[in-house]
Amino acid sequence: MSLDIEKALDTNIIPWKNIVHRCSDFWIFDDHGLVFAPTLRKHDNLIAAYKGAYLWGVVGVQNGKWPGFKIEQTVGLTQTVEYPHIIMMSDKHLTT
Repeated sequence: MSLDIEKALDTNIIPWKNIVHRCSDFWIFDDHGLVFAPTLRKHDNLIAAYKGAYLWGVVGVQNGKWPGFKIEQTVGLTQTVEYPHIIMMSDKHLTT
């Protein structure tokens, strides 16, 4: 069985290539911020990706990797990548 994210990679629907973490519900890519993309285009997977982005950010703050972070999600016609995703930007990413 092929995952939606694998199909999106194979057909260049998503531009991200640098995978930093994989789990059953989402993959994380490094692309001027961390991109949390659900493995399947399902609500539960997207919610898991959001939770993952939040927890990744909190752990980074607790470990002193960055003092803060923000989470973004774009939905609808303004979205530049036609695949659901969450972006977690730490202060490290915001200043570079």
